[in-house]
Amino acid sequence: MKSLIFINFVRTVLQLIVPDRCRVCGEFISQADRPGICRICLNKMQILDRQTCHCCGRPIAGALLEEQICGSCLKVPPPWKRCFSLVQYDSPVSDLLHNLKYRADTSVMPALQSIVSEALSTTMHQELKNVDLVLPVPLHPCRLKERGLNQSAYIAKAIFKPGLVDCSSLKRGKVTIPQTGLTGIERRRNLRGAFVVHDKASLRGKTICLVDDVFTTGTTVMACCHALSKGGATEIYVVTLARVIVNR
Repeated sequence: MKSLIFINFVRTVLQLIVPDRCRVCGEFISQADRPGICRICLNKMQILDRQTCHCCGRPIAGALLEEQICGSCLKVPPPWKRCFSLVQYDSPVSDLLHNLKYRADTSVMPALQSIVSEALSTTMHQELKNVDLVLPVPLHPCRLKERGLNQSAYIAKAIFKPGLVDCSSLKRGKVTIPQTGLTGIERRRNLRGAFVVHDKASLRGKTICLVDDVFTTGTTVMACCHALSKGGATEIYVVTLARVIVNR
C-alpha cells in the first residue's frame, strides 16, 4: 500500500513538472484523464459491446437476443468458440495501431492500454477467466526483424496478465505477402500452411485465446485456429483490439 501511494505521488509530481500528452492529438492530458490519451480522443472510439454475433463478434443491426448468432456462422461455424473485438477500427485506434505496427512506436502503448481498459466488458472478462494460454498471432522471423516488434504480442499483454502470454507455441512457418488488398480467395491461399504449432504437448487439452490487432475478414485468425486445433487445443477463443466494420 505504501509503495502504491509513493508511486502515485511520484506520478503526480511528474505530471506537474512534465505533463503527459495525448498520443493522438498531442494535447496535454489532465490527471483526471486516462494515461496516454485525452478524453476527447477516447470518446471518438466506437466500443463494440452490444448487438454483435455471439460467435464471430460481427455487429448485427437490430439484434434482439443476447446470444444471437449471425447467418454466416449458422451456415459455416468458425473454428473458434467465440470472438471478441473491443473497438471499431477507425481513428484514433487505427492511427495508434499503425504507429505501433509499422513504426515500432511503443510510446503509444499507454493510450492503447487505456482504450483496452475503457472497452473491456464484464462478459468478456468472465468468459475468458479460465483461459490456459494466450497466443498472439505470430510474425515470420523475417517480418519480425523488419518491423522490430510483434504488435499482437504487445496487445495481448495489454489485455491479459503477461504470465499467460505464450509467444513461442504458435509459429509462422513461411513468409507471406501482406493481406491488404487481397480478395478473400487470395487471402486464404496466401495463408495456407502458414502457421504451425511448435510444441503440441503444451497445447493438448488446453483452452487457448488467440490475440490479433485487427479483425478484417477473419482469414488470419481462422488459419491460426485450424493450426491450433490440429495441435491439440480443446477450445479456442479469439480476441482482437479492433475490427473493420463493413456497412452492408
